[in-house]
Amino acid sequence: MPAAIRILMVEDDAQDAALAEREVRRADVVCTFRRVDTRDSMVEALREFVPDVILTDHSLPGFGAREALQLAQQLSPGTPVIVVTGMLGDEPAVQYMQAGATDYVVKDHLRRLGPAVLRALDTKRSREAQARAQQLQAAIYRIAQVAMSTPGLRELLPVIHQIVGELMPAKNLYIALYDPASERLSFPYFADEREPAPPPRRLGKGLTEYVLRTGQPLLMTAELHRDLERRGEVELIGAPSIDWIGVPLAAGGRVIGVLAAQSYSPEVRLGEREKDILQFVSTQVAMAIERSHAEAELRASEATYRSLVEDSPFGIFRSTPDGQLLAVNPALVSILGYDSEEELLHKNMAADVYVDPAQRARLLDEVLMLDSLTGESLWRRKDAKTITVRHTARVVRDAEGRVEYFNTSSSKRSCGRRRRWRR
Repeated sequence: MPAAIRILMVEDDAQDAALAEREVRRADVVCTFRRVDTRDSMVEALREFVPDVILTDHSLPGFGAREALQLAQQLSPGTPVIVVTGMLGDEPAVQYMQAGATDYVVKDHLRRLGPAVLRALDTKRSREAQARAQQLQAAIYRIAQVAMSTPGLRELLPVIHQIVGELMPAKNLYIALYDPASERLSFPYFADEREPAPPPRRLGKGLTEYVLRTGQPLLMTAELHRDLERRGEVELIGAPSIDWIGVPLAAGGRVIGVLAAQSYSPEVRLGEREKDILQFVSTQVAMAIERSHAEAELRASEATYRSLVEDSPFGIFRSTPDGQLLAVNPALVSILGYDSEEELLHKNMAADVYVDPAQRARLLDEVLMLDSLTGESLWRRKDAKTITVRHTARVVRDAEGRVEYFNTSSSKRSCGRRRRWRR
């Protein structure tokens, strides 16, 4: 059964109020009324009754529609106000509408009141739905922005909680992630007023695992929980909550975890609206988590690669077609006899390292045709000594096939004659 619409009537005449109520109910509006006739009682009703629609008489002793409209705009912005009056000229009616009134109805034509209330409610719902949609879109954008600017999950997930909390009651919210390699469920983020974060665990029969297993959002009710327990689908894990919502986090065609919110208080209820909100943001949350994981793996891979390059006994460097050095490792610095990587980076392979720059030009033509070459050439060290170096060069191109740079690995030969490059 739909919740009753709360209608506040600012009216000093009980008989007129009864007539207005009758007309509203004739329009099949399920509603509850409260009547006030002073400024103070209206202020109290706006704060406690929290009306969905306000009906105000044009004129009360010491208080009227203009003052009621101002109070509504101050204390309950967005609540539609309909002016109901015995008579109202065109000019005052226009003034009320310009001041923010939703509609006006003359008491001699009260049959218009029910439809006017319905129109006002439809307009209010439409505006609220539009505002919620804009708020959700803004939240999605913020999550995407945060995901690109935060270094890891530890920093990312609390911000996601904050954003979700601006959309719905989310005091108790957690994110669970499943790792197929270890077959364990972990809780990288867990905010709860009653329980600490659980340790990683193997999959059991909790509500989280149920959502993970089915890949479907779940709004848990007491009746549904009893049914799932009876069928052996779930078991109670953790403190019992009044409401529990879980939605799958899906990325790359698979469910990677669960975003869940719960409430322990009968004063804070979670329902279909909150489930829809979590579903709406879950895709962006999953993408943000996957991006964070990918970036962490990339950083680890780069760190491993840097370690391998730094510790390699081979001289490794990156250079442009014109010979500018972009990156070098310690082994190359040692091979060429320089004091530091910074010093060597200021040198040019063609002008400062190759004994015969023309030889480099010929080799450059070959590597551009073959993309990869291995061979030997003569290099000049910082102390002007000539050394024979064996190296392998590979071309790196951009998406359009243009050469970006060469990656080269080299080692000094202590003896033997120089060989020509080969593929």
